[in-house]
Amino acid sequence: MRHNERGLTVASNWGTPTARPISPVPDVPEILGRQGQDENLVRPPVGYLVAAIGCGLVSLALFALGGMTSDAVGYFLGGGGVTCLVMGYRFVDQKRRQEPLYSPATGLEALAILLLATGLLSALIHLWLLATELSK
Repeated sequence: MRHNERGLTVASNWGTPTARPISPVPDVPEILGRQGQDENLVRPPVGYLVAAIGCGLVSLALFALGGMTSDAVGYFLGGGGVTCLVMGYRFVDQKRRQEPLYSPATGLEALAILLLATGLLSALIHLWLLATELSK
């Protein structure tokens, strides 16, 4: 490629010269090594959501056991575990979104909200069952 007198890059496209302004920011394929590989892309921290799903499922499974111990563990897993993991996901995700090569995934924010709602509902039910056991 060559530059003309006005500072434009002159490129050839099947023999027809085209001019475009010189950009200080390289194109994405140039950043990625000209092959277009996505190994350098920054992705959302999905591991936090997978762990939150696990905590939520364990909290829901503890309904079948019954008793004060399982209700207390289910309360802490559903209310505290899921909430802390979703909070960690959002914190790390906001940090990663500042990277120029961040590649967002669709639906993860909706999944995080669903996990929060499910975890808190499970915690409330466990708390209700725990309070009922203590009142006897």
